Amino acid sequence: MPTRELQLEQVPPLLQQLESLQEVKSFGTRAAVRDVAALLEGSSLADEFTDIEQNVTALAYDTALLKLHELLKRLAQS
Repeated sequence: MPTRELQLEQVPPLLQQLESLQEVKSFGTRAAVRDVAALLEGSSLADEFTDIEQNVTALAYDTALLKLHELLKRLAQS
């Protein structure tokens, strides 16, 4: 499957919004994570985000938040 072009500058604001939802353990997190996963589908970040999505689905918000922080940190360095 070809990798879809994704504008990386679009990703951090979406992830930061998701981070805010996760920090307060909002029920809106599940919908937001699905939206971000759909956006990232086919991109180089899709596999890494799948792990975050699975943790949110399992209501493991703390684990998902740690993984999200790691992803945001890595994106900031690139």
